[in-house]
Amino acid sequence: MSGRARPCRSRRPAWRQFRPEWPKGCLNRPEFPDRFYSLAEARSFCTEFYDWYNGEQRHSGTGMHTPFNVHHGRAPAIHHARARVLTTAYAEHPERFVRQHPQPPTFPTTTWLNEPEKEGTNSMTG
Repeated sequence: MSGRARPCRSRRPAWRQFRPEWPKGCLNRPEFPDRFYSLAEARSFCTEFYDWYNGEQRHSGTGMHTPFNVHHGRAPAIHHARARVLTTAYAEHPERFVRQHPQPPTFPTTTWLNEPEKEGTNSMTG
């Protein structure tokens, strides 16, 4: 064995190498930086970005609700309010809805960022 068994280490600070698993669609935003040049820049950007992502960005996987509303239990009430608005719109103008009575996007019963492994499985067995 050679004396070079140590792993390579970059001399760059860890925050410059760090690239977490960003939420889907985030990297397509024009203001999303390719890299951060300082820890202060990263903190500043992420504070603003995650406030927007959690409070304003609606997700198709959660029935077009924000993560904030889902987390705080507001999504069911919002879903019912949307259904009432669509029912009223259908009653007033059924000709605008050619195929069927409109429904708000379905709301999932369970939502995961990283679903835990099911019992009896692991990453090797699938």
